[in-house]
Amino acid sequence: MINSMTRILAFSFLLHMLAFTTVSAEEAIRLDTPETSLEGKLLQNYVMLGSGEMLKGNILYLQKPITIEGNPDSQSRANRKTVRNIQQVLIEFTSEEPTDEVLGSIVLLTGLLLNQPSGPHHTKILMKAEALIIIEEMTGEGPVATFKTH
Repeated sequence: MINSMTRILAFSFLLHMLAFTTVSAEEAIRLDTPETSLEGKLLQNYVMLGSGEMLKGNILYLQKPITIEGNPDSQSRANRKTVRNIQQVLIEFTSEEPTDEVLGSIVLLTGLLLNQPSGPHHTKILMKAEALIIIEEMTGEGPVATFKTH
């Protein structure tokens, strides 16, 4: 009796673990894969270089650090490498730039993630964003831009 109960519990545990790993694999974020989505706060980033030049970029700030898996099928060697501890993603919009009303909002961006570090903006990943959906509009609290000097 104990033996069959142990088997039932072991089998249900195995099914549970199998379902858990399947969900995790489906949710994996991968480099160089079209229509990848990320959610976070969209801010503009201004960087003053030592030469006096001002660089402007759009940064998606993620709520918590994530790992983006390398894509073994990518043509780019850089995109085959896994990148860990990502909390900021440089955004390059393929269509029009976001309006001031969007900045500071929580958004869902969909596009292509690439392993292209940007030294001035302190990001490791670039997203070529094709679509933007506002999840939570800016309430007037918090920044819409960040400023750095080099």
